[in-house]
Amino acid sequence: MNHIPSAHITFIGAMLAIIFATAMVTVIRWLLRVPPPIPAVAAHAKRAVSAIRKIVVPTNMHTYWERAVELACRLGEIQKAEIVLMYVIEIPFTLSLDASMVKAQKTGEEILQKAASIVKNHGLPARTIIERARQAGEGIARLAKDEDADLIVMATPKIRKGLPSVVTRTIEILLHRAPCEVIIDAVTASTEADEEPVLGEQSVAQQ
Repeated sequence: MNHIPSAHITFIGAMLAIIFATAMVTVIRWLLRVPPPIPAVAAHAKRAVSAIRKIVVPTNMHTYWERAVELACRLGEIQKAEIVLMYVIEIPFTLSLDASMVKAQKTGEEILQKAASIVKNHGLPARTIIERARQAGEGIARLAKDEDADLIVMATPKIRKGLPSVVTRTIEILLHRAPCEVIIDAVTASTEADEEPVLGEQSVAQQ
């Protein structure tokens, strides 16, 4: 009966032990490895978005409000932010702020109902508000302040010659007076060809 020298067995066992130990150390180091640090700018942006708890989305006849509602939902989806949908009825200076605006009121209710259905599809809480103001931008800024909103999201046609003055005026007011961050999605010409404003280009104030 052949006998394998004990020294040879010890050497093989030692080699197997070393290989096993090396493999285990490699696995443990991989499991415990520290991921590379997130760049400061990216970390700040992530914290800023996660801190958004209430988003105001203006809807009116001049803006591509469906895009704005969808964008707001995506920004607030992870942290379950509340989406405050608003429709501004611009009241001419020749009328009192409580003047009867039946057609504009009905239009606002219809748009807000559709907007709320988009938010509902994302499983987020939504409220609808119809605001009266002399200028849309003032009404939006005032509501955002009253609601202590973290963000205003709106979508408009890209700034160009012939754009309704109420749009450019609203943007200018918000950029100067909004109490919170404002995101404006400027729809490009190619996108506009595929998407038409919901109710045309007539000002609510003229109804």
